[in-house]
Amino acid sequence: MKDTYELFDFLVEQDLDYIHASLDNVSSKPVDNQDEQMRLELILGRANGKVPVMAAGSIITPDNALKAMELGLPLVAIGRALIMNPNWVEKVANGRESGR
Repeated sequence: MKDTYELFDFLVEQDLDYIHASLDNVSSKPVDNQDEQMRLELILGRANGKVPVMAAGSIITPDNALKAMELGLPLVAIGRALIMNPNWVEKVANGRESGR
């Protein structure tokens, strides 16, 4: 996370609209972290409201997106779910995300 923090601090100073963090899973924890915080929590803590953060990472279901937002993520990127099912948004909006 040390390298991530250095890059993040630099990017925050660039007057960006947002920073996109592409994670393997928004719920994953870094190997070099001594506490129990997830990568996303650490990144959001580092942002400290200075710049919005968007993240992607194994957000397949609406519940995955909600959990990420509950951690404080203001913007959620959904990629794989939309590639697998281009009608994902419509299905979720109609309560049919399970494929019905």
